Amino acid sequence: MILAGLIVASAASGALVQIFALPPVKVIGWLPATRGLYQMLGVPVSDRGLTIVKVWTVASGPGNAVLEIRGRVVNPLSQSITVPDIVVRLHDTNGRTASSIRARIDTRTIGPGNATLFHARMPAPNGEGYKVVARFSEQQ
Repeated sequence: MILAGLIVASAASGALVQIFALPPVKVIGWLPATRGLYQMLGVPVSDRGLTIVKVWTVASGPGNAVLEIRGRVVNPLSQSITVPDIVVRLHDTNGRTASSIRARIDTRTIGPGNATLFHARMPAPNGEGYKVVARFSEQQ
């Protein structure tokens, strides 16, 4: 009986791993409730199917007074898609939005399987513990 349970659990976990190896937009299309799981894991997915796959920051300027935010948007679909606006927010240690700005997007239309970059600049926060969050504007 225990062996049968282990086999079933192993098969279920293997199926789960295979599902999450697919592009998030496909998984969300099949299982809409997974959108929240992806967002909780830090993988924003637009309603159009685009995914923000990486966001990084660099402090620059005199005394590192400027925070430069860059990120990458991927189109996993088989058709070209227009990238919606991307809003970059700086959250303080309490989770409140300390500042917000719209990012510049290198290419507004991404072909199938391609990617584009986005960029934003804002005053660097004083202190530590701030979190940078980038989301598609349609996810406000």
